[in-house]
Amino acid sequence: MKKLLTILLFATGVSLAVAQDSAPYFLSYQGTVTDGAGLPIGNTTPENRRVRFQIYSSATGGTAIYGEQQTITIAGGEFSVLIGNGQAITGVSGPSNNTALAAILSNMSNNSLYLGVSVAASDGSFTSEISPRQQLVAGAFAFRSKVAETVTSQGVTASMLATGAVTSDKIAAGAVTVNSINNASITSAKIANSTITSSNIDGNSVGLWSVSGSSIFRSAGNVGIGTSSASAPLTVQASSTSGAAPDANGIYVNNTTAGRNSVVAARVVQGGGAPIYSMDLLGVGGWTMGMDTSDYALKFGTSWENPFGTNTRLTLDRSGNMRLLSGTTLFASNIDLYSNGNMLTGKMADSDWWQIFGEGSSDNGSLVIRSGDNSNEPIIFRQTDSERMRIHSNGYVGIGTTSPNAPLHISGTGSSVSYYRNATGTGNGWSDTSYTTFSDVFSLIVSHGILADLIYLQSDERIKVIENFSDAEKDLETLLKIQITDYHYKDSVANGTSKHKKVIAQQVEKVFPQAVRKSESPIPDIFAEAAITNGWVQLATDLTVGEKVKLLTKQGEIQAAVTAVRADGFQVDTDVENGNVFVYGRIVDDFRVVDYDAISMLNVSATQQLNHDLETMAADSNGEFSKLRSELDAKTQTIKQLESRLEKLEARFSQGN
Repeated sequence: MKKLLTILLFATGVSLAVAQDSAPYFLSYQGTVTDGAGLPIGNTTPENRRVRFQIYSSATGGTAIYGEQQTITIAGGEFSVLIGNGQAITGVSGPSNNTALAAILSNMSNNSLYLGVSVAASDGSFTSEISPRQQLVAGAFAFRSKVAETVTSQGVTASMLATGAVTSDKIAAGAVTVNSINNASITSAKIANSTITSSNIDGNSVGLWSVSGSSIFRSAGNVGIGTSSASAPLTVQASSTSGAAPDANGIYVNNTTAGRNSVVAARVVQGGGAPIYSMDLLGVGGWTMGMDTSDYALKFGTSWENPFGTNTRLTLDRSGNMRLLSGTTLFASNIDLYSNGNMLTGKMADSDWWQIFGEGSSDNGSLVIRSGDNSNEPIIFRQTDSERMRIHSNGYVGIGTTSPNAPLHISGTGSSVSYYRNATGTGNGWSDTSYTTFSDVFSLIVSHGILADLIYLQSDERIKVIENFSDAEKDLETLLKIQITDYHYKDSVANGTSKHKKVIAQQVEKVFPQAVRKSESPIPDIFAEAAITNGWVQLATDLTVGEKVKLLTKQGEIQAAVTAVRADGFQVDTDVENGNVFVYGRIVDDFRVVDYDAISMLNVSATQQLNHDLETMAADSNGEFSKLRSELDAKTQTIKQLESRLEKLEARFSQGN
């Protein structure tokens, strides 16, 4: 096949609208084709051949802007097809990728189009395109009937226009006038946002609105947004469905330009009223914020009409001073707060005042609470109306008393504290080691030592029931069994590294149990840092579920119960911030404390016994000494008598010789 002998172009049908009565999107094409010998293909028997149809914007060369291929039947060299009804050619825009033939032919920029045809050989292969390409004329450009170049008067109706098909750039300036638009034919739903500006408005056709340059205005009347009953110059009825966000319901001023403010302003002239912002709960009451033009202060009031006079509850003057004015519910009188540098000053009564401020240098600051006028003003701490503590004008601190008689005066007792102690005794001593829970109340509990020059303890006979006198001999035996031990504390941070020479409670308990008490307290038996995540302390311990543990956290010291354990950690029931904690140790209910007063009194009794023993020994020694002296004196006398007799015998013996 070398050339196309005859091409007959009978008709084309193109339509741009997708209506059922529109023209079909096809191009009708008929022709004859011969083989290389000039014989019509399918001369004796019809043949099916693949044929390619491609459209170009140039007579030669170039790239096809549309292409398709069809399998057609050729009989006696003749065939007939509808271009636009085939299959796409790989790499060329065609029917399968939604590039409509109508879009190609109706495009106003395609002034010249050329059709190239290729017929496959009997083996199915394609050789070169039939030359020359055939230019599409007249009939093919009937596709432009969907894109009218000129329209007669009233020739286009709204139903003929697709939504968004007509934009402002397609309408000539001044082409549409009020005389061209039917009454009520343009509604708000047909106008895109921001499409009508003041420059588009004819000043003579606005009605109640007047035009001034790029602005429109009304000289009288009220404007309603969302309501037809405007009671103020501008009344906005908030929507019940647009949400509660500030930019969704109400008046919203938004400035997206960097360095520019968004302003809601209220201004009055001198001698006029006051600029006010009101908030109101219908039927209940409201609040008002406004500037009092008499003193230029910002005031908050409990009336939605104005915040001044008896309605004022908070005043902020132009110097930065703030005044709280309230009824008797919270305060007995009004309180003035003044910003004096870093100081807050309040008025108590008459000229009495109080101050709260900070002082000091970097990393060495202090919070100061001060009252004054004539130095007679105490500082009182209350919970509701109950006084808990006061610092008297003389500097004495009173807890539980309004008249402290010492630098620290504590009156009253705290909650009952449980502990264990020996419950029974035999005779003048203690022999039973069973324990019973006791509860006492204390006025002062400390975790470390108390330093004082002198401590008095109450010991009046009239407050006691005397049972018996201690057995001093047994007390001495008991004292000799108590071991004095050298030790230092495991928790050197809290207790230091000093060595101590004292007793060990467990050892004392074995020989002098009434001097030992048991209570609940943490012990440093774990004493390690660990990570904590979602309540899990990542540290292997021998803790069990139900035990309590002391943790040192970022929030401070806490005591928590163990709710779960695993090989590498345990979980606590207290909300602790993720990070690191220091696990001090478990909390035990048999923590032992020693009553050193009891040991001291044991020592007194034992000392008395020692003194008695020494006196007895001395008395016995004196009696024995007297007896020995008498015996010695008698022996001495006897010796003297014997010596005298001996002398006499010696004298006689000498005379006889």
